Amino acid sequence: MVEGVHDNVYVIPEYQRKYRWSKTQVEELASSLIRELPIPPIYTYRNEKGQLEILDGQQRVMSLYFYYIGKFFKSKKKSGFDYQEIDVDSAGNFAAALEKKYELIPTDFI
Repeated sequence: MVEGVHDNVYVIPEYQRKYRWSKTQVEELASSLIRELPIPPIYTYRNEKGQLEILDGQQRVMSLYFYYIGKFFKSKKKSGFDYQEIDVDSAGNFAAALEKKYELIPTDFI
C-alpha cells in the first residue's frame, strides 16, 4: 500500500481534509500494526485514471507512508499538508513532491 502511495497509485480526492497527524500518532499506528491490533478499514475507489482514490482512511495511509519512508515534518506546528497543494505528477513520486513543498527530516520512529 505505501509503495502505491509513493508511485501515485493511491490518491487523495479534493474533498478529503488535510493531513494533520502528529509524529506520536504515526508511531502509535505503526505500533498497533506491529502488535497485530486491528485498525479501521481503508476504503478506496478506482477512478478513470486507474488510481485508487482514498475515500476513508487517508490519515492512516499517509501516516504509514511517513513511517515507511522514515521522514516527517521538521516543524511540529506545520506537521500537516493539503494533498491538492503538491504536484506528484511532475515530481516523479510522492516523497519528492512532498519535499519540494515541505521540509521533511529523517526521523527515528519507534
